[in-house]
Amino acid sequence: MTGIDVAEVEWKMEFDVAETLRSWPRGHQLGVEDDLGVIRKTIAEVSPHIVFNLLESFHGISVFDSHVVSYLELLRVPYTGATRAA
Repeated sequence: MTGIDVAEVEWKMEFDVAETLRSWPRGHQLGVEDDLGVIRKTIAEVSPHIVFNLLESFHGISVFDSHVVSYLELLRVPYTGATRAA
């Protein structure tokens, strides 16, 4: 990342998690874009022990992130990050 001091940016934690996951030999799905199908397919294929939830929006709408968390709960997959809104 030329010209960016990663130690100083507000998204450092997300960068560190993504870089760590990329370096693991087993490989990991990073990012769902705007497609819940990616989540379902990856969970079916990989059977993860946990999902790292760093989502801040879905379809560009910040309040939709809680719906994705609800989807993870429906799939009975443990996750990190915020829980769904009450």
